[in-house]
Amino acid sequence: MLKHQALQPRIGKIYHVDKYQVHVLESGDLNASPVLVLHGCGSLAEEVLLPFAQSEFRIVAPDRPGYGFSDPLPPAERGPVGQSIWLERLLDALGLRGIPVVAHSIGCAPALHLAARRPELVSGLLLISPCCRPVPSKSLPLLRASAAPVVGSLIRRYVISRWADFFLDRGLKSSSYPNPLPPHLSTLPAAHVVNPGAIETMANELRAFNRDMELLQNLPGDLPLHVLFGTEDR
Repeated sequence: MLKHQALQPRIGKIYHVDKYQVHVLESGDLNASPVLVLHGCGSLAEEVLLPFAQSEFRIVAPDRPGYGFSDPLPPAERGPVGQSIWLERLLDALGLRGIPVVAHSIGCAPALHLAARRPELVSGLLLISPCCRPVPSKSLPLLRASAAPVVGSLIRRYVISRWADFFLDRGLKSSSYPNPLPPHLSTLPAAHVVNPGAIETMANELRAFNRDMELLQNLPGDLPLHVLFGTEDR
């Protein structure tokens, strides 16, 4: 049960966007054209970078707000709209403009809002298994309980965090279905991925998701957009 616990997280560069700390990892050819890569719910930059280690592009992957080493946003800004504004400011801090964006799962939602609001910042979108439109409500009893007042902090700290390996393996297997879990994902540090702050962030962004996606504006008609998904992806 402790196979991921002793692993140490990969550490990149820390930027300060407004008053918030943002952790950014890079890989691939650091002298090549940049591509922004966004991870999904309950994940972090370290995971989404793994398939791009040998890329011919400069891959730039931030921990989204509240995940990894990145500070959370205020509660009212934790949905896709608020995160798209955060992305806008991050790109400005990094000196990046007019770049392709690759996004996975719920990370596609702020990417779409960014492209709709600030089309000059995004030259194209590649959405991988996107979660980007309002979805039916799910029970998710443990996640809901972990975000409840008073008792939620106890569940995050003493239940979910204590069983971080179990919850990480469960989440990774679910996201990989129907394929087996890729071996390289065994290198992820469970205690860093599944921590009290990340659990609270998951609950907050899922709660705001439907509301914010109903506000999505039309994308530019000339924006290159590609979607990659599995036919049996849940």
